[in-house]
Amino acid sequence: MKRQLQYSTPQPNRTFKPFCHPIPEPYSLGICARGWGHNRLSGWQTDSKSSIFPGREVLQLPLKIISFFFCFLFCLGALHADQEAYRSLDELGLQCGTDKASSLHNYTKIYSRYFAPLKDKPIKFLEIGIYQGASVKMWESYFKQATLHFIDISLKHVQYYSKRSRYHVLDQSKPRDLLKLIRKVGGDFDIIIDDGGHTMEQQITSFQHLFPHVKSGGMYIIEDLHTSYWENYGGGDHSHTTVAFLKNLIDDVNYVGATTSCASHANIPSEVVADMTLYRKEIESIHFYDSLAIIFKR
Repeated sequence: MKRQLQYSTPQPNRTFKPFCHPIPEPYSLGICARGWGHNRLSGWQTDSKSSIFPGREVLQLPLKIISFFFCFLFCLGALHADQEAYRSLDELGLQCGTDKASSLHNYTKIYSRYFAPLKDKPIKFLEIGIYQGASVKMWESYFKQATLHFIDISLKHVQYYSKRSRYHVLDQSKPRDLLKLIRKVGGDFDIIIDDGGHTMEQQITSFQHLFPHVKSGGMYIIEDLHTSYWENYGGGDHSHTTVAFLKNLIDDVNYVGATTSCASHANIPSEVVADMTLYRKEIESIHFYDSLAIIFKR
């Protein structure tokens, strides 16, 4: 009698059965590639001692990738918002004919980033320099809720007489005139911009007497710093220019850290406090751009 061969489907040593399980977290997505276990992607339950794909590791989609994706979308949205803020302010500048727009200095690209959070707030604003009034029109359209003040040594060139903004005639190089202005309108300015005569004396004197009247968190801005390199404005290769003055302020910004080896201003030793000048106490940071500096009040 011939021996009958029996053919049968080989049976695995381990059981393989479906197991339904939800995917509770984003980071649980993965492919089980080593051993038998619970694969949250496919929903199967297996034994840990067998292997479907021997020698391979578990491939898992980490939370970092998903976080990066959402971070990318957020940054993309922020970039679009920055571009829109710049476009809006620059269009105003071009319409009003100010040299702050992209037609010349393109300061609007810088201002759109710093001023956007203040655009619809009731801030107090001062600009030195009126000339024909182009920037007055721009700031009135941009800062709709602001109290706006503008000063110049003369109004003979003015073509735009505002019913909303207040014009003040004074000499920015004379401390007496500047202090008279503060007594008249008060301090606590959120923004001061110096776009006046651009001489070294005018820029430095105005900063020395007006910066103390910027409110905490406010900013003092000096435009057209390229005149520090022009001799006909009092600039040139010497230590008495506005740029040189601002460079010295960098030492004041870093004074606490250099003296105490701790950058925090929260607990300054009394002996250090005794040597703290106004600038060492109140200048938080200085941001430099081509021809422009922004000094932030602590």
